Amino acid sequence: MEQEEPEEIPKQNQPKEEEVKTDFTWFKNARIYQVFIDRFAGYKTNYTEQELKTQFLYGNLKALIGKLDYIASMDFNIIWLSPFFANQPNGYHGYHPVNFNHVDPRFAFGEHPEDNTTGNPFEKDDIDILTSSDNMLKQFIDECHKRNFKVMMDLVPNHVHETHPFFIDAKNNKDSKYRKWFYFVEDMTEEEKKDLFPEDLLQPKQEEVNFVDPNQIPIAEHPENEIPIVGEGQPQTQNQQTGENVPPSSPPQDPQDPNQQQPQDPNQQQPQDPNQQPPQDPNQQQQEQQPEQPPEKKYCYPYLTFFRIGELPKLNLDTPECGDYMIKVVRKYLKLGIDAVRVDHAPGPSLQFLKRMTTEIHKDYPTVPFIGEVPPVSMFYVAETIKAIPRENLLKVKDNSLDIVPYIDEIFLMYEGVLDGLLDFTFKYIIECHVWGYIQSEEDTIKNINEHYARFKNSKLILAKFLDSHDENRFLFTCNQDKNLMKRMIDILYTHFEGRDDPLIIYYGTEDFMTQWSKKDEVEYGDAYSRSPMNFEFEWVKLHYDKKK
Repeated sequence: MEQEEPEEIPKQNQPKEEEVKTDFTWFKNARIYQVFIDRFAGYKTNYTEQELKTQFLYGNLKALIGKLDYIASMDFNIIWLSPFFANQPNGYHGYHPVNFNHVDPRFAFGEHPEDNTTGNPFEKDDIDILTSSDNMLKQFIDECHKRNFKVMMDLVPNHVHETHPFFIDAKNNKDSKYRKWFYFVEDMTEEEKKDLFPEDLLQPKQEEVNFVDPNQIPIAEHPENEIPIVGEGQPQTQNQQTGENVPPSSPPQDPQDPNQQQPQDPNQQQPQDPNQQPPQDPNQQQQEQQPEQPPEKKYCYPYLTFFRIGELPKLNLDTPECGDYMIKVVRKYLKLGIDAVRVDHAPGPSLQFLKRMTTEIHKDYPTVPFIGEVPPVSMFYVAETIKAIPRENLLKVKDNSLDIVPYIDEIFLMYEGVLDGLLDFTFKYIIECHVWGYIQSEEDTIKNINEHYARFKNSKLILAKFLDSHDENRFLFTCNQDKNLMKRMIDILYTHFEGRDDPLIIYYGTEDFMTQWSKKDEVEYGDAYSRSPMNFEFEWVKLHYDKKK
């Protein structure tokens, strides 16, 4: 059955602005190598599995300079760095910022930095100060430029960690100048709450939102096969095998124990107690009961977050001062020599802010492309945290299916004139559908990719092709450890599609067939398995990319 193409998206009604001329010629057909700073070079080798999952291993930029020739040997010309901002103690990945103004010393120098200065964001001139870690980033960028590499930073504009000084001040003081930098539910009008939490949207459950350090929560003991259920009255547990609710204190029934009360047979007539009152007329009982009052609607969110993760409060970038600050952050790192910007979680901020940011930056940096991460599948279930994409569009892509591909592209096109490009999740998804057997032949896979590109024939959006990343399972794992299948899919990645000049991205270690042995969603902190340290002692089994493709 032919898929019904979505209607062409009307252009947004935005006030006309002076067009800023840009030139991203250098970015076309680029070959990007994604590096996870903490796990690529200079990391400690004597780590435990728990450290791998949750802690810094101290890979760093200084050590990464020594590996630039290795990356150059594979004909890459852009290095995409994971976020390098000052992070919370366990933020080895960089996505939990506590101060955007400075590079984290651990990312700059590793376990023993020259100094531990991360600045004080409350100080007016803090962002203008260059710490030794900031200078280390500049030195890294300079070394890349000497080798004809460009450098793409990873901007995290949507949220901060709960220990960020701005958020602490805003949470503890309703009169704080930073209060409007966040989305506190108690400050919202009833209409705003109704819009955020409509009745037709799956309501978040209290137990889904964790606003404390999970390491501080005592683990309750429950009978085997039982998990706690949050409810009113007496706490209950649920048997995972039967699905029945039982009081947690109920002992297992032993039919041989005469002292234990046995369950009654509902079909057996029980003797009546002579002192027992006769049953009341149900009609009379209904009249005597007071009408139940509807429960007061309570919101489990004290504030909006990233993906309902309580430790990551969401920034309100439409507050002018907050937006100004984030744009100033970008300017600082562009001044240090950054060449391109990857925008993390681009559905989170509003399109208005993203448009404002790129327009203002391009006036002074017309060759710097902003490439957004927009993976819309399943975001409907956290729709209240998404500012850029309407709910009706999220609803169309709420579940995985090959039929949703046109609607993913429909969402992509909303970023036309807002960002300069996007990570091509549609390309990745089509490749995966072939690997999983939903698209039988490679010819049909190519056909689906061409249909995807045809929807962008009048678009200027850059679509950066990729197969995996730090947020995905390793591609060799996705291929069920089949190296030949992986090679064929990489051939498609390197294929030049007619009318397209998009860059491609290879995640570090792909060239050495790095893989994992557990699916990231099946174990706690499973995403760390796709972030294992690069092992340069492997016999380098290069994929011999055809440079002519």
